[in-house]
Amino acid sequence: MANSKSIRVLRAESSLTELVGEAIGTLGNETLSSLSVVKVESARGLSDATVYILDDGFSQSEKQKIISGLKKSSSYISRYCTALDAVSKMPKLTFCFDDSLQKEKRLEEILGGKK
Repeated sequence: MANSKSIRVLRAESSLTELVGEAIGTLGNETLSSLSVVKVESARGLSDATVYILDDGFSQSEKQKIISGLKKSSSYISRYCTALDAVSKMPKLTFCFDDSLQKEKRLEEILGGKK
């Protein structure tokens, strides 16, 4: 579906991926500051966006605390991004963990490609 997105939207997603990562790094919370933003994907133009965070082997309770902390900080993150004029209108952010790397590792184990 990425092919159907306009260049403007793809550029905005790319900028947001970088800026949201920077903003999270300035939060002053050691756990949150160490997170890596994998990508930002927009929906409905640029009115909503999902921020994918690298799942670095966190437990379920840690994930819940991290997502809660990010939700509480979303207005700060939005102000950070708009202050740098990266986007004219900041989308509503939703945070989730990207588990694609772990799924890939698990698939390699199942297929016997374990190295």
